[in-house]
Amino acid sequence: MPADVTQALSTIGLATWHALIDAWPVSVGVLLCAAAALIVNGPLRHFSFRRRVVAIGATYLFPVVMIGAGAVLHFDEASRSFRGGSGWRVLILWVILLVHIVVVGYSSLSFGESRFRTTAVALPGLWVTLCACLVSAVFIAGIGS
Repeated sequence: MPADVTQALSTIGLATWHALIDAWPVSVGVLLCAAAALIVNGPLRHFSFRRRVVAIGATYLFPVVMIGAGAVLHFDEASRSFRGGSGWRVLILWVILLVHIVVVGYSSLSFGESRFRTTAVALPGLWVTLCACLVSAVFIAGIGS
């Protein structure tokens, strides 16, 4: 992996972390909703919900994919050009975000008896993906390089 992509990965990851800290009321609220969904009425005692939590946990890979896309497609200051093409690079971020929303929605609808609980558990990952999308879009535009 080229050094500029590796540096972009670490910079975008750190900037996403700072975005989550800066928006701490939302971050804390989302985490409290997820914690309450996992604690109230002891859903983790049931095997079927534990299996679902593993499936929902897989959606937490979307922020990593979003940061990776931002690092690969970022604006290269040295050559004053875009590393990943022109108009479609921001569309990739939208696709990743929309696919994450669809996966969370499908998971919530397919796990019939615990839709609200499933959505609450997946919400922090969606929030991190949204923050990573914002930071990656700024990086792709060349503002954060």
